[in-house]
Amino acid sequence: MIREPVHCILIEDVESDARYIEIQVEKHAPNVEMERVETGEEALERLESPERTYDLILMDWNLPGMSGVELLDSIRALPRMASVPVVVLTGSSSPQDASLAYEHAASAFVSKTLDIGQVLARNAVYCDFWDSLLPDRRELAPDPEA
Repeated sequence: MIREPVHCILIEDVESDARYIEIQVEKHAPNVEMERVETGEEALERLESPERTYDLILMDWNLPGMSGVELLDSIRALPRMASVPVVVLTGSSSPQDASLAYEHAASAFVSKTLDIGQVLARNAVYCDFWDSLLPDRRELAPDPEA
């Protein structure tokens, strides 16, 4: 079962794309608290912070300053992010891009034109699966007070 609220980080540099995603998430999943950054570097700063815990990462494939592969590898290198779903939202329809994303541990590779409700439904199934196998990810996060 998905915990409420769901803490999500959106990594998207294009304002209109970010706004579309935010509107769709608000419409289909009002329990999602979304935080947005524009670069991979900003995202890694947030993801490394012991004060923050995320249940979902939505990321653009083509970001300034860092490739999608570099960002995925950097995210998955963080122990706290090992079981957090990373959904690549992209305008790319390239099978090579999709294969590359999955080779670098993306949870899903989804076209931005797809209905965001479908994306959120897929994420719910993914989270339910991992929650059945792993203890609560929030309990695994380091205590910032310690």
